[in-house]
Amino acid sequence: MSFFGQRKTIPEISPDEVQARRARGEPVLLLDVRGPAEFRESHIAGSRLLPLDQLPFRLEELPRDRPIIAICRSGNRSGVATTLLRRAGFDASNLRGGLLAWNKQGLPVERGER
Repeated sequence: MSFFGQRKTIPEISPDEVQARRARGEPVLLLDVRGPAEFRESHIAGSRLLPLDQLPFRLEELPRDRPIIAICRSGNRSGVATTLLRRAGFDASNLRGGLLAWNKQGLPVERGER
């Protein structure tokens, strides 16, 4: 929150825009910040699992040469991750609506470890 109670907006990207960027071959890191069981249940192909509770301790593992799109179930945890990543100097955005929105649009997912 800012001084007058106005919230800073977190950069967000729609599921369709993520798909379009991937189709154009843009180098983005899809960072899934859910837990391992949630990830095994379903995830976006090519995404990397790094649970939110581990993220602050593992920032050095992430690339700084490409944008990061944070993903969770609904967009809440990934919003927290996006804020943390941006404060650490990463080019990060939140997947608007999370996997719920992704699935609602019928976009592809994978199941299992990968």
